[in-house]
Amino acid sequence: MEQCLTSIDKLLERRISLLRELADSVERAQAAVLTSDQRQVSTHTRRQQQLCDELRRLSSELPQDELSTSDRHSDVVLSLQPIPALPDARQSELSTELRAIENRLANLTRTYSALLRRAQRTVNIFCRVLLTSGATYVLPASQTAARMRNWRE
Repeated sequence: MEQCLTSIDKLLERRISLLRELADSVERAQAAVLTSDQRQVSTHTRRQQQLCDELRRLSSELPQDELSTSDRHSDVVLSLQPIPALPDARQSELSTELRAIENRLANLTRTYSALLRRAQRTVNIFCRVLLTSGATYVLPASQTAARMRNWRE
C-alpha cells in the first residue's frame, strides 16, 4: 500500500512539473506574440504539443479512480479527486498544488487565446487594407521609370 502511494505521488509530482513547464511555455509564447516573433511562437507551440502528449501518456498511468475530466479545462488537464480510502498528507498537498497550477494554466490559456484572436483580427485588417489599396497608391509612370533606373544602378 505504501508503494502504491509513493508511485502515485511520483506521478502527481511529474504531472505538476509538466503543467508548470506548459504554463511557462504559454507565458513565453504570449510574449513572442506581443513582439511578433514568429519563430519563438512556433517553437513554443511545438513544445506545448510535446508537453500535452506527455501529459496524455502520464494520465494513462494514473489509476482511473483518481481522475475526472474537468469541463472547464482542455482534455489534457485532468483534476485529481481526493482519495477517501487513502488519507495521505503528501497526496493532499500535491492535489492542492495540482489544482493551483491547473487554474493558473487555465487562466493563461484563456488570455493567450484572446491574444491570438486579437492578433488574427489585426492581420486580417492589414490584409484587407493591402487588397483594397492597390489602386489608391499607384505611382505615376514617370516616378516608376525613375525608380527603376535608380534601382538598376
